[in-house]
Amino acid sequence: MRFSGIVQGDVVDLVVLCDYRDMEPVGKVFKLGQYRRQEAIVFRERNRNKSVYWTELELEAPEILLLRNCIEIVVKSQVFSISVLFEKRIVDSISKDVAVFSLSFDISKAS
Repeated sequence: MRFSGIVQGDVVDLVVLCDYRDMEPVGKVFKLGQYRRQEAIVFRERNRNKSVYWTELELEAPEILLLRNCIEIVVKSQVFSISVLFEKRIVDSISKDVAVFSLSFDISKAS
């Protein structure tokens, strides 16, 4: 998934991957443009309506597997930490009875 947000007045574009290989999904995040070849694999035309398999990423872009759920970015000479987390919770607009995984972002100044 691609996300755009504003941090300190600047637009920040991120790519978030969801690794579902374990029981709980794990987010992996990087700045748009940081891994151009890997982005091309994730967002290529044939993947528009379906997800890329992790086995395909392991073969074509193994460095993506080293990504974490947190990155640091510099905006206006300040360092920010951006974390992604999939939390299981009730999302009223989807279901009032079934908990689903929902993506959350945490943005803080790095210390």
